[in-house]
Amino acid sequence: DDCYLVTDYCPRNLVQITVAEDLPHLPVKFALDGSKHLMLLTMLQNHERKTIEMVLSCPLESDRQRWLEAVNPPVSSTPGETLYTEWDCPQVTAVHPYLAGQPDELSLNVADVVNVLRKMPDGWYQGERIRDGETGWFPGNYTVEVASTHVRARNLKQRYRLLALSENYLISQVKDKNAK
Repeated sequence: DDCYLVTDYCPRNLVQITVAEDLPHLPVKFALDGSKHLMLLTMLQNHERKTIEMVLSCPLESDRQRWLEAVNPPVSSTPGETLYTEWDCPQVTAVHPYLAGQPDELSLNVADVVNVLRKMPDGWYQGERIRDGETGWFPGNYTVEVASTHVRARNLKQRYRLLALSENYLISQVKDKNAK
């Protein structure tokens, strides 16, 4: 039985985990102290509305992999397809009525709100209509995305990536300047 101490918290869709080997800017001290199977856990906005980064170590590679799979959203093997989890999916509102033509399609009335669980490259979405829990496929161009916690999380993730890229660029500029 494992015990955990909660030191900070945030909504699940505001957490990212990255394999430390993919992050060259991590301090060397983590590699030198014998830590293995490192991950960088990032809370994009914690309960105090701050961005927090923590370096975590797992005793086994399989432990790290299980954490990565538990926290990160699923990735499709189909090119252009995007998968979403129920706890972090976009919401759309129907702006045009749509009558299902197949048993696996979802009919839409204007103003229906749908949680999108899957987007295909041809513009079709699979989702769950909120008012009755019905699921099925529908054309994405009959809908518009609405503001939701998913949109907010996506914006915070983009902001974080841009800040990380800026930091890496500045570090490389300083190294280049010092090398001259």
